[in-house]
Amino acid sequence: EMESVGIMCQRVIPIPLILNNYECECPKDNYILFVGGDYRRKRLDIAIEAVKILRREGYDLTLKVVGPSKAKPIREDYVEFVGRVSDEELRRLYSRALVLIHPSEWESFGYVVLEAQASCTPVVVGPGVPDEALIHGVTGFKIASFNPLDYAKAIIKLISNKDVFHRMCVKAREYAERFDHVRIAGEYLKLYHEIFQRSY
Repeated sequence: EMESVGIMCQRVIPIPLILNNYECECPKDNYILFVGGDYRRKRLDIAIEAVKILRREGYDLTLKVVGPSKAKPIREDYVEFVGRVSDEELRRLYSRALVLIHPSEWESFGYVVLEAQASCTPVVVGPGVPDEALIHGVTGFKIASFNPLDYAKAIIKLISNKDVFHRMCVKAREYAERFDHVRIAGEYLKLYHEIFQRSY
């Protein structure tokens, strides 16, 4: 994006994550997780429809929605609005979920996507999530549409093969390790030293 307006970046230092706050749990529970306060922009409607498709295909899954409970756009028995939760509870939900679904129209980065991967939970995200937030086909899937069927098909790919699912869980955590706060702090220190040396 910077290059498109004529600003050339020699280095991009990603956002930090305190990796030790997140744990991996196995086996997972039978739910898909959605996290976000802006239901419209983050396209909760797509997540609900995708899980409906999965259930029609015989997958006994529920959708857990973390966010404000004041605006419940739908009442289905397979959709559970858990409301706002503590950081500790959110981390537990991440680690127990089969998949994080995040069909967002736009994100500056998509921190929840990174947090899920730090919890060994693969992700299925929308076009609005930056490519850098995951490795498509390795830690999850980035869907180029807002068609709920495409999200359902990606989730089936994830959960229908235990070996593939386990590998993606491991790779998700490995990818999140790139954002560990100690490593990122080291990147900033290195940059400051380079700037200081050039100045004198």
